[in-house]
Amino acid sequence: MLRMSKIIGLTSVLHGTGRRMGLVERVCLSADGQDAAGLVLRLYGLTRGKRFVPFGRIALWGEVTVAVTGMEKVPGRLKKQEDLLGLSVLDTSGERLGWVTDALIEEETGRVAALEVSQGIVDDFTRGRIRVRDFTMRPGGVVAVTEDAGGHTMPPAES
Repeated sequence: MLRMSKIIGLTSVLHGTGRRMGLVERVCLSADGQDAAGLVLRLYGLTRGKRFVPFGRIALWGEVTVAVTGMEKVPGRLKKQEDLLGLSVLDTSGERLGWVTDALIEEETGRVAALEVSQGIVDDFTRGRIRVRDFTMRPGGVVAVTEDAGGHTMPPAES
């Protein structure tokens, strides 16, 4: 399992050559938020532009680098996509549970296994952050928790 927060900032290299390409600036999700669509890289060099690596073009995950087989221009829909980290989390009745602090991604499939949610600094210290496994993305980027996830019933997140 990969933590989204640990992916951001990794150096990307071209698989097979080891040539440094850039730094992972963000992880892009599918429209429903259930899968990692790919990575946005901030390129090295004079242009310092951005490029998109579709999830299928990620060859290897490492602790300090991610090896990619290719990249392309950032699709328009992803340029405007909100970052998942920091989004408000609501339960199905509309009550605010907290905000997204991290996401756990299955490295083989790209599936988002769970969101880590902070309910505030006091709750983080006393009860720990919670993991939400059942969620949907609503228009506007708000994450809604389904009733069976229930927020408070999930085990605390591990570091």
